[in-house]
Amino acid sequence: MKTHLSAAILIVCSTAILASCSYLSANSREAHAMAQSFWDQHVKKCGDLWVQGTALGYFQIRNFSYDLNELEVTSTDKLNGYEWKGKTEMHAEASRLYQFGRWYDWSNGAPTETGLRQGTLIVKKNGKWGYEAGLLPSGYLSTIRGSNIACEQVSN
Repeated sequence: MKTHLSAAILIVCSTAILASCSYLSANSREAHAMAQSFWDQHVKKCGDLWVQGTALGYFQIRNFSYDLNELEVTSTDKLNGYEWKGKTEMHAEASRLYQFGRWYDWSNGAPTETGLRQGTLIVKKNGKWGYEAGLLPSGYLSTIRGSNIACEQVSN
């Protein structure tokens, strides 16, 4: 009897854990889709480089990548309707700016010049996914949607 009870408890606990994990993985899948959508809107693949446009000019980005990190949802966040929070940020091997008719030198890492969309907060609040400002440099200027950039404009 003890063995059957232990096995029953294990099955119930395993089922509860799996249900919890599938809920988390559903949130994780949605958050990753939101991050991908965000970056699809803000950078464009042009050949072997990525490009982002701002009011300052165009940035070429070599080996663009991004990450998505889950943030803690505090008890206060929960009171405010938050169910999931995370941030996505840009990473790169090197980047350079095209401005005033010329390319500036390459610099290490992702561009950090004022006016560049470097990342955003992704949240699930009251059952709906969205973006919230939070990782914008001071003096942020609107980025040009990636789909509006013609690769011919930004080739060397």
